[in-house]
Amino acid sequence: MHRCFAFLLAAACLILLAAGGLCEAGAMPDAQTYRIEVDITNQITTVFRTDDRSVACQMICSSGLGQSTPLGTFQLEPSRERDRSEWYYIDKYKCFVKYPTRIQGPILFHSLPYLGMDMSRVDREAEEELGARASHGCIRLRWEDAQWISTHCADGTTVVLFVGAAKKPALREALLRKSFRADRGMAYQDYLRSACGDGVWATLGLGTSGDAVTALQQNLAALGLLGGDSTGLYDEATAAAVARYQCLAGMSPTGVANALLCDMIESDASDTAD
Repeated sequence: MHRCFAFLLAAACLILLAAGGLCEAGAMPDAQTYRIEVDITNQITTVFRTDDRSVACQMICSSGLGQSTPLGTFQLEPSRERDRSEWYYIDKYKCFVKYPTRIQGPILFHSLPYLGMDMSRVDREAEEELGARASHGCIRLRWEDAQWISTHCADGTTVVLFVGAAKKPALREALLRKSFRADRGMAYQDYLRSACGDGVWATLGLGTSGDAVTALQQNLAALGLLGGDSTGLYDEATAAAVARYQCLAGMSPTGVANALLCDMIESDASDTAD
């Protein structure tokens, strides 16, 4: 009897494995685990954990030329045949891509295009254009980054495609060199300091000034948390608005803003504009 039960249990697990079921090691998290945000201005894709808004993954990308990449909030569509596969052929453009994940209709996250099912046959022009608008509407990524999304972000995961308010040249340069992954053991703030320098990513607070403060004030105003003109000076009113945002987000109301908080405020402001 025990042998029969063990045999049936093993057979059931094999069936589930074949179907990608629950017995498979490292099963994909559910759709509420992550939120993907694509900053078209800076060509940066960021994956946040929804429970604490920490950055799980951040990467350089290439969105579509002109207005071919739609803006707004979407949910990853149910996967079709060959979605999330190692190789995927796009007949319209006569090219292969790796690890496609469907955002909406024909708009996908996927790797750079390849001229054949061979890693050495990457489209060199597309490779050189990474970090600039270059696709027909899809979000192009390095193949490792496309694979990360395909294996971690379930159908139904929220995706926000927006035009960022502030340019981030230092972060772009860092991500062009190497993507950030929290599972590599480095905290995101440590990554920012090591990749971009303390001066670029210093905390904004009372008395600081510049374009980053102006962008922060504009985003706070878009959220209805700050009135008046955007002066570029981090004054008491700006600090109070940041503290209000932190309270609403369940954070300690310090009134100071680091790079991650500024990104969160910018993203929420973009959602409001949509």
